[in-house]
Order: sequence, then structure tokens, then C-alpha cells
Amino acid sequence: GKVDVRDKPGTQEIQNIIASFAKKLESQPDDVGGWVLLGRSYVVVGRIDEAVAAYERAYALAPKDIEVLTGLAETLALAHNNQLQGRAMELLQEALEIDQNSPRVLWLAGYAQAQIGNNDQAIRYWKTLLSLLPPNDKEAQMIREFITQIGGQVDDVEGSPAAGDAQNSIDPGAQV
Repeated sequence: GKVDVRDKPGTQEIQNIIASFAKKLESQPDDVGGWVLLGRSYVVVGRIDEAVAAYERAYALAPKDIEVLTGLAETLALAHNNQLQGRAMELLQEALEIDQNSPRVLWLAGYAQAQIGNNDQAIRYWKTLLSLLPPNDKEAQMIREFITQIGGQVDDVEGSPAAGDAQNSIDPGAQV
């Protein structure tokens, strides 16, 4: 057949691996981890509808699994212009009820609230998330910026008084 220039090298091989994996799963339909992996794989190659379907299979088997709930929520968002609304939001709420200290759930839940202009709630989730991360963590710095962008204050969540100064110095490990 004709070569499609848009196809990156190796794409066909990846598609083939995914196809054979999907086939194998049909004979082990109770393999939750398998469905999650298949869902992730479909996301990577941009086959979002199939990714959703794979996550739905995982969800039917393990509706209380955090990884399944967050994976399905994120994948549904990908199918809807990155909007974490409707069912995606409900899945995140379910995930929060199971583990209110899951960084990934808190991140997504905050993002979902910020998308609908529910900034106070978003800030609440993100501040909880900040309290779980080391203060100089790259993710923590990014989340602080997000909080500030939507009108929140971050000075009251710093773990230590020195944390503020560390941001200004180029090398946090440098001896003064």
C-alpha cells in the first residue's frame, strides 16, 4: 500500500502490538491492569474512543480503583476538548471519596473546578496537593503558579519559612 508520510517510523509496529494485546485481553477479560494498559496505549497513539472503551472495561471490573477512575476521567476529557466535566468530574469525585490525598486526583479535581470558574474549590484542592509535595518540587512550583494565576495566595501553605527564599536563589543547595 501507499506510505502515509504522517506515519512516524514504528507507528505500524506499535499499532500491531496494541492489536495483538487487545486480542489477548479478550481471552482474559478480567485483567484490570491489562485494560488500563490498553487504554493508556490507545491514548498514546491517539485512538481516544478505543481508549475510553478500554478504560470502561477496567471500570466495570474495578469501579473503586483510583488508577481506573483517574484514567477514565482523563481519557473522557481527551474525548471532549480536555474538559473534565460531566461524567469525568463525577469519576474524580468518586476517586476523592476513596482517597482524598491522591496527588493525581487532587491535581485533576482542581483543574476540573478551575475550568468552570470554581476557583475557590480549585485552590482548596491544589493547596491540599501542595501540602503533600516537597516544597522545592518542580510540580509544587508549578501548582503554586497555577494557584496565584487564579487569584489564590500561596504564602500560607509553605512548609518552612525558608521555602520562600529558596525560590529566589538559583541553587537551593548552595551554602551561604
